[in-house]
Amino acid sequence: MSGDPHGFVDTVLEQHGHRRRTVLTVPNFMFALAIAGESDMLVAIPRRFATIFASRFGLTTVNAPLPLPRFKLSAVAPRAAMMDAGLSWLFGMLSSVCEVDRSPGLL
Repeated sequence: MSGDPHGFVDTVLEQHGHRRRTVLTVPNFMFALAIAGESDMLVAIPRRFATIFASRFGLTTVNAPLPLPRFKLSAVAPRAAMMDAGLSWLFGMLSSVCEVDRSPGLL
């Protein structure tokens, strides 16, 4: 999300004596699939996302060749946006089914 080409996948690869060559970073997973579908590049994305969307881009999925850790996914929005009933409902649903971090500045 930051555009930094080094992420947790790279950290795990380094721990196993490997590395990858990152040639492109994109702002979201859907764009990554679109680029991979039109090139010879590989993409590292969450398994569930790949299962749902990879076939739309003519891509085949395989599991990572080494165990990868789970990671924290955060949903954030400005307080003013919470005035939207739909967004407020969504955050309520997320809070009811997920462990919620109520750190200062987070909803």
